[in-house]
Amino acid sequence: MDKAFWERFASLYDLAMKTRGGAADEAAAWAAARVAPDARVLDAACGTGLFACALAPGAARVDACDYAPAMVERTRAKAARLGLANVSCSVEDACALSFADDAFDAAVAANVLHLLDRPEAALAELSRVTKADGLLILPNYVNAESDGAMRFQKLIGAAGFSPARSWTADGYRAFLEANGLVVEESRLFDARQPLLVAAARVVGRAARRG
Repeated sequence: MDKAFWERFASLYDLAMKTRGGAADEAAAWAAARVAPDARVLDAACGTGLFACALAPGAARVDACDYAPAMVERTRAKAARLGLANVSCSVEDACALSFADDAFDAAVAANVLHLLDRPEAALAELSRVTKADGLLILPNYVNAESDGAMRFQKLIGAAGFSPARSWTADGYRAFLEANGLVVEESRLFDARQPLLVAAARVVGRAARRG
């Protein structure tokens, strides 16, 4: 991903999201409903904090991080504006997180895997920092699900947005399972860019550790 692009785009991100309908807000609520009240949650690649701020009221703590400092500042400001004192913000690379093994009860990475050259590395890091019985919640646009979404993707590509890959809903679930996850639940939110939210766990992780 081009960090300079996301630094420039941070101030416009929320406005751009509004043009895509309410799927992201619905997905954030869906994710929040699946997090335990006493959970410590990671929101990796937090953007401007949509998911972090949706998760925080029902969690013990949310660690929100992004590799673009301008995005982190937007999340910090949004959490402060909403009075969410349990949101901690930091600059992190989702493919090389500084957090300890088993630090989180759950982890979220929303709308980022399709942007990465090596999404497998991000999944490995999310699995590492999440407890063996923890949940990974992985919302992602599945633009290949519709011709209209692919046309929209090409349109916004003119502004510098260039996803590394485009999945269908089935293709995205298959990708997650090919990388050691069991998708326990998923929901497809229909919008200009269809959004699939998958809730998954790591296969055999506890056995590998033992």
